[in-house]
Amino acid sequence: MVKRKSRMEIRVADGVGGMMKVQDRRFEEGDWPIRFEVPLANEQADQWSRYLSWSCHRRGWTTSKFGQMERAENSGTIAITANGKPQLEIVWERKREGPLAARARRVSSADISSSDAEHFFTEVNDSCRAAVTVPLYVRGTLQYGDERGAASFGSITARGWRRHLCRMRQRHTARASFT
Repeated sequence: MVKRKSRMEIRVADGVGGMMKVQDRRFEEGDWPIRFEVPLANEQADQWSRYLSWSCHRRGWTTSKFGQMERAENSGTIAITANGKPQLEIVWERKREGPLAARARRVSSADISSSDAEHFFTEVNDSCRAAVTVPLYVRGTLQYGDERGAASFGSITARGWRRHLCRMRQRHTARASFT
């Protein structure tokens, strides 16, 4: 299927109690001063958006993502917002089994400087390349006493709870630095 501009209007929370429209920037030309490619090696192209999300989360920023997923090629737009104001716009595309190509720019009303924006993307790309992980402490409560007297966590038995924790640990070990 051919890449085409969406006719939908999508709105997301702006972080200060309002709503903002998510723009599809994939077809916009103009000045995109920050350009980079994320290689396929070590699943970097697959994991990059998670590292981006984690880096934004650490700074208290939010991301709004809009994408078109196809068999031959995926593409999308990511808007980064801080304090209810758009800061950065990213357009990305990736052909099947190929690297992720991205271009980014500062929004004209952004609080972030051009050099800070470039440093931000360098940090995201370096973290992705190094496959950085962050240990997370996950805590839960195991309750005893369902109708059979077996240990349970809600509807999960003790054995199921152990499996659930293992899956959480694997998930957070694999992507702890991006969610």
